[in-house]
Amino acid sequence: GNWTNIKAHTEEMEYLETNAIRTIEAGEEIFSSYNLCEECGGRKRGYGTAELFRDYGFIEQFPQRWHYMEQDYHFDLDQDENGVLQVTWLKKHRPR
Repeated sequence: GNWTNIKAHTEEMEYLETNAIRTIEAGEEIFSSYNLCEECGGRKRGYGTAELFRDYGFIEQFPQRWHYMEQDYHFDLDQDENGVLQVTWLKKHRPR
């Protein structure tokens, strides 16, 4: 499931505004996502878990976004509370 607890809004070179998206308990870490950030300079499309590893040297917990640009395959990979992986295709078609 989604482990983030904040949503950040940025105005390039102006400000960063961060808001809680659920209750954050005292002592709990604040988590944002580099991978699923909608405002992070083009990361919304074509940027995913593999690119995050390439650029920053780490990968985030689930959900993860994967792009195979040459084959035009794009999907999110998530894990439910029982540890079962779930794939959500981001395009109408998927591989056979």
